[in-house]
Amino acid sequence: MPHTVVTALNEQLRTKQVKYTGSDTLKKGYLVCYDRNNTTALDENEGAIGADSASYARHEYVEKPATGNLQDFAGVVLVPPDADGWMTIVVPEAGGTVCEVFTDQDCTINSTTLHIDNASYYATNAATGVSYKIGKALQTVDRSSTAGLVQALIFPIHVTDATD
Repeated sequence: MPHTVVTALNEQLRTKQVKYTGSDTLKKGYLVCYDRNNTTALDENEGAIGADSASYARHEYVEKPATGNLQDFAGVVLVPPDADGWMTIVVPEAGGTVCEVFTDQDCTINSTTLHIDNASYYATNAATGVSYKIGKALQTVDRSSTAGLVQALIFPIHVTDATD
């Protein structure tokens, strides 16, 4: 497996086409999770995959983060859904992926950890308890009064306590 070194926002990103199962209006930078409990989806390794298929695998459906799917962080919206629900997400890689995430947090470069939270598309800065860490801010910007995009390093989730 090749090693990826992340150095700038304009590097080539690993992206994926997925189908959004919700009805909210999504924006660039929103966090989404795989919809593993979608009863109309086929098992992960079965069926035709893609926009022309009537059946999709569970690794192609995404939804709003919720308590039951936080461990299934899929990535960050790069191109919002079209009329049929298909959209492009940035997929987090083990070495880290630089992209813009939507947040309402006061961020400090290389200090603020970003988490995925129940019932929110925003990256949050968990204050207490166990959470799912998905990255860290790569920009110093106060988004606490106006939510918006912040450059971040994202990676697949791991369980951590909020002090990590």
